[in-house]
Amino acid sequence: MTIRETVYSLLSTDPEIAALGFTEVWNVEAVDNPERHKPFLVTTWAEGLPVFGQALYRDLVVWAHDDGGDFTRIDAALERVRILLGDLVHEGGISQVSYAGSSPDLYDDGFRTITRNYGFRINGSG
Repeated sequence: MTIRETVYSLLSTDPEIAALGFTEVWNVEAVDNPERHKPFLVTTWAEGLPVFGQALYRDLVVWAHDDGGDFTRIDAALERVRILLGDLVHEGGISQVSYAGSSPDLYDDGFRTITRNYGFRINGSG
Protein backbone atom coordinates (compact mmCIF):
# COMPACT_ATOMS: atom_id res chain seq x y z
CA MET A 1 0.00 0.00 0.00
CA THR A 2 1.06 3.59 -0.56
CA ILE A 3 1.34 6.10 2.27
CA ARG A 4 -1.92 7.68 1.14
CA GLU A 5 -3.75 4.33 1.04
CA THR A 6 -2.38 3.36 4.46
CA VAL A 7 -3.57 6.60 6.07
CA TYR A 8 -6.99 6.43 4.38
CA SER A 9 -7.48 2.83 5.51
CA LEU A 10 -6.50 3.69 9.06
CA LEU A 11 -8.79 6.72 9.37
CA SER A 12 -11.79 5.20 7.60
CA THR A 13 -11.82 1.98 9.66
CA ASP A 14 -10.96 3.19 13.16
CA PRO A 15 -13.83 2.33 15.54
CA GLU A 16 -13.11 5.24 17.91
CA ILE A 17 -13.32 7.81 15.11
CA ALA A 18 -16.52 6.15 13.85
CA ALA A 19 -17.98 6.16 17.38
CA LEU A 20 -17.58 9.94 17.38
CA GLY A 21 -19.74 10.05 14.23
CA PHE A 22 -16.93 10.58 11.70
CA THR A 23 -17.89 7.81 9.27
CA GLU A 24 -16.77 9.53 6.06
CA VAL A 25 -13.18 10.36 5.06
CA TRP A 26 -12.62 12.31 1.85
CA ASN A 27 -9.59 13.54 -0.03
CA VAL A 28 -10.00 17.25 -0.70
CA GLU A 29 -10.37 16.70 -4.47
CA ALA A 30 -13.31 14.32 -3.90
CA VAL A 31 -15.39 16.62 -1.71
CA ASP A 32 -17.88 18.23 -4.07
CA ASN A 33 -21.06 18.48 -2.05
CA PRO A 34 -21.34 20.77 0.98
CA GLU A 35 -24.48 18.89 2.07
CA ARG A 36 -22.52 15.77 3.01
CA HIS A 37 -23.39 13.83 6.15
CA LYS A 38 -21.75 15.60 9.06
CA PRO A 39 -19.37 15.17 10.76
CA PHE A 40 -16.69 14.13 8.25
CA LEU A 41 -12.90 14.19 7.79
CA VAL A 42 -11.02 15.62 4.80
CA THR A 43 -7.38 14.88 3.96
CA THR A 44 -5.17 17.28 2.02
CA TRP A 45 -1.83 15.97 0.74
CA ALA A 46 1.13 18.02 -0.45
CA GLU A 47 3.36 16.78 -3.25
CA GLY A 48 5.85 14.16 -2.11
CA LEU A 49 9.38 15.57 -1.91
CA PRO A 50 12.45 13.32 -2.14
CA VAL A 51 14.65 13.00 0.94
CA PHE A 52 17.18 10.18 0.36
CA GLY A 53 17.12 7.56 -2.39
CA GLN A 54 13.58 6.15 -2.57
CA ALA A 55 12.48 7.97 0.60
CA LEU A 56 10.26 11.02 0.50
CA TYR A 57 8.24 13.13 2.84
CA ARG A 58 4.65 14.18 2.40
CA ASP A 59 2.80 16.85 4.31
CA LEU A 60 -0.73 15.88 5.33
CA VAL A 61 -3.46 18.06 6.77
CA VAL A 62 -6.51 16.36 8.28
CA TRP A 63 -9.58 18.58 8.56
CA ALA A 64 -12.52 17.66 10.82
CA HIS A 65 -15.88 19.23 9.89
CA ASP A 66 -19.04 19.24 12.01
CA ASP A 67 -22.31 21.10 12.43
CA GLY A 68 -21.99 24.37 14.30
CA GLY A 69 -21.97 24.75 18.02
CA ASP A 70 -19.28 22.85 19.85
CA PHE A 71 -15.75 21.81 18.88
CA THR A 72 -15.62 18.96 21.44
CA ARG A 73 -16.27 16.19 18.91
CA ILE A 74 -13.83 17.74 16.41
CA ASP A 75 -11.13 17.98 19.07
CA ALA A 76 -11.63 14.35 20.10
CA ALA A 77 -11.50 13.10 16.49
CA LEU A 78 -8.35 15.06 15.66
CA GLU A 79 -6.62 13.91 18.81
CA ARG A 80 -7.46 10.32 17.87
CA VAL A 81 -6.00 10.95 14.38
CA ARG A 82 -2.79 12.22 16.00
CA ILE A 83 -2.50 9.09 18.14
CA LEU A 84 -3.22 6.76 15.21
CA LEU A 85 -0.73 8.41 12.87
CA GLY A 86 1.93 8.36 15.59
CA ASP A 87 1.54 4.57 15.74
CA LEU A 88 1.91 4.11 11.95
CA VAL A 89 5.70 3.79 11.84
CA HIS A 90 6.84 0.77 9.80
CA GLU A 91 3.45 0.28 8.14
CA GLY A 92 2.77 1.03 4.47
CA GLY A 93 6.33 2.20 3.89
CA ILE A 94 6.12 4.84 6.65
CA SER A 95 9.31 5.45 8.63
CA GLN A 96 8.38 8.55 10.64
CA VAL A 97 5.34 10.71 11.43
CA SER A 98 5.74 14.16 12.95
CA TYR A 99 2.88 16.27 14.29
CA ALA A 100 3.16 19.78 12.81
CA GLY A 101 0.48 21.66 14.74
CA SER A 102 -3.16 22.62 14.56
CA SER A 103 -5.37 25.41 13.30
CA PRO A 104 -7.56 27.65 15.43
CA ASP A 105 -11.31 27.08 15.51
CA LEU A 106 -12.67 28.02 12.08
CA TYR A 107 -15.91 28.27 10.13
CA ASP A 108 -16.05 26.89 6.55
CA ASP A 109 -18.46 28.94 4.44
CA GLY A 110 -18.45 26.37 1.60
CA PHE A 111 -19.48 23.41 3.75
CA ARG A 112 -21.28 25.54 6.33
CA THR A 113 -19.46 23.72 9.12
CA ILE A 114 -17.18 24.46 12.01
CA THR A 115 -13.75 23.00 11.40
CA ARG A 116 -10.20 22.59 12.67
CA ASN A 117 -7.19 20.78 11.29
CA TYR A 118 -4.05 18.97 12.41
CA GLY A 119 -0.95 18.90 10.23
CA PHE A 120 1.59 16.09 9.89
CA ARG A 121 4.83 15.36 8.04
CA ILE A 122 5.12 11.73 7.01
CA ASN A 123 8.45 10.25 5.91
CA GLY A 124 8.58 7.00 3.97
CA SER A 125 8.40 5.46 0.55
CA GLY A 126 5.32 5.20 -1.62
